[in-house]
Amino acid sequence: MNDLPYPVTSVIAAFAAQADVGQSGGALRERSRIALLDTLASAIAGRSEPGGAIGQAVMADQTSPGAATVWATGAQVNPAVAAFLNGLSGHVHDYDDMTDPLIGHPSVGLWPTLLALGQDRAVSGAALLDAYAVGYQIDLALDRALPVGPHFRQGWHSTSTVGVIAATAAGGRLAGLDAAQIAHAIGVAASTASGSRANFGSDTKSLHTALMAYHAVLAVRLAEAGFTANPAQLEAPAGYFAVFGPTGQPASVGAALHGPWGLLNPQDRPRIKPYPSCGSTHRPIAAALPLAAQLAGRTDRVGQVTVTVPPGAFTPLIQHRPVTSLQGKFSAEYAVAAALLDGQVGLRSFTDQAVGRSAAQALLRKVALRESASPPFDGPHVSTGYATVEVEVDGQILRGRADDLPELPPTRAALTAKLADCLDFVGLDWSAPAIAAELWSLSDQSALGPWASLAPERPLPAPTD
Repeated sequence: MNDLPYPVTSVIAAFAAQADVGQSGGALRERSRIALLDTLASAIAGRSEPGGAIGQAVMADQTSPGAATVWATGAQVNPAVAAFLNGLSGHVHDYDDMTDPLIGHPSVGLWPTLLALGQDRAVSGAALLDAYAVGYQIDLALDRALPVGPHFRQGWHSTSTVGVIAATAAGGRLAGLDAAQIAHAIGVAASTASGSRANFGSDTKSLHTALMAYHAVLAVRLAEAGFTANPAQLEAPAGYFAVFGPTGQPASVGAALHGPWGLLNPQDRPRIKPYPSCGSTHRPIAAALPLAAQLAGRTDRVGQVTVTVPPGAFTPLIQHRPVTSLQGKFSAEYAVAAALLDGQVGLRSFTDQAVGRSAAQALLRKVALRESASPPFDGPHVSTGYATVEVEVDGQILRGRADDLPELPPTRAALTAKLADCLDFVGLDWSAPAIAAELWSLSDQSALGPWASLAPERPLPAPTD
């Protein structure tokens, strides 16, 4: 009998080194540009957040001049520090894209890694975009093989624990490593995989993505220089799958890698977030928003608000009495209260002042959370999930429901508008159309250089207590 484990590390490494986007290249590059523009917008919005400013200050003594751009400031620094800072600011608002198979955020690990390495090595724009598509495919393959559901429920932050492997493999491809070198880089990265859901609602959630990108860059550079790891680390008896997915099916990775491109599948591709909060708040927000006009100033007379979702849909929402902006992003109670109070939910809904206002604090305490396999009204749900909101007010019951997960249209126009709002939120007068135009021309660039439209104009605000 052949009892050798499936060689998942070498299979992923070979795919990373050799995958050809073929006839799908144009469509894949289009989707890659969309993901990059959204990630960039989210990172710029994180410029003024305390966690981002603290990260800048702490990393200052490790920063040396380099070719990699810090997106939130326009500074040019060494690639590992750029990856760290972009991974940090890119996730601090939880506004970056997400995908259901990962139960998390794919682009905030891939793009900080790839753009830092790509600028440092002056690779072509086409190579950069192709590396993202390959990395995204690896992400999806790992998600299915673990599988990611039990992994996430156990408490792991799959965005970083899975994403660091995909980012490292894609970064190895971009750096020109061969399959053997990429296998060693994956082995290095697997020993850095970390991130606990207990830190959701704090600065440390975005530290997970910062460290993921930093470690991916480090793993690539170490392997390139001849540093070694177990080249079969993922499938080894005490390796990645044994630790993170002991009930998984590593042998399914090969078929997933060579199946249809996930970026082109509506069920697998990244979703562009319309609200800067955990994706698990999005259906409840969408169900609540139409009720705001019906309440018309009567929120102080609300008796109870009942939010119902399928079993497990509240799992990431661990903050029930939030008092800070970051806690509010992981609170179903606050997200629904903000929607009912304001009739819109955006970046300004998730400031410390907005979360702490007396009207929001009073209303969120009236929100009751309920899980049910079947919606309480309007028949069964036909999508992957649902949320209902029922509001008792003046003897009436107002009802709202959302089945489809809301997302912004994945178009250049919609993303440029999101970028413009992010720039306005942090008070930057950079041109959103100019930034988008530079990004959209990536395929024409034979050698990546500094991001010209991200011009450093003023320092970040000092960290506050």
